[in-house]
Amino acid sequence: MLTERELKPKQGSLSGPPEAPPKNASDEMVRSINRQNEAAQTLADHGLAVENLPNTGKKNISNPDLRINGEIADVYSPRTGNLQSIREKVVEKTAEQAPNVVINLVDSPLSISEVTQYLQRNPVGKANSVILIKGGKVVVLGG
Repeated sequence: MLTERELKPKQGSLSGPPEAPPKNASDEMVRSINRQNEAAQTLADHGLAVENLPNTGKKNISNPDLRINGEIADVYSPRTGNLQSIREKVVEKTAEQAPNVVINLVDSPLSISEVTQYLQRNPVGKANSVILIKGGKVVVLGG
């Protein structure tokens, strides 16, 4: 079972340029990249050392978004209210991209508490940690 702790606001650091969407990016891709950049800033505002990693632009290879306190992580910004869909995406990301996943829930109707409880009841495979963000609140599961 993943342990849960809330991070309090305090000064961290953010390095590396934020990702910019390509010129031909869909609205969904622009939203996703904006949420990724917002998540990086929020984590830095909660005392973490965050580095934006460059996007290689290559398909079918591991391309994590961030390094958080030295650990690679990928950001996921769902719009769904389906807990099972979110869990499946976390399992996929930990298997293919990074052992740590940041879930930015700003566009989801779900609360941090709802997602936390679901993920604690339903194991998420290879995840070292899952960090949830919504409404300025940051909760870490695991790690």
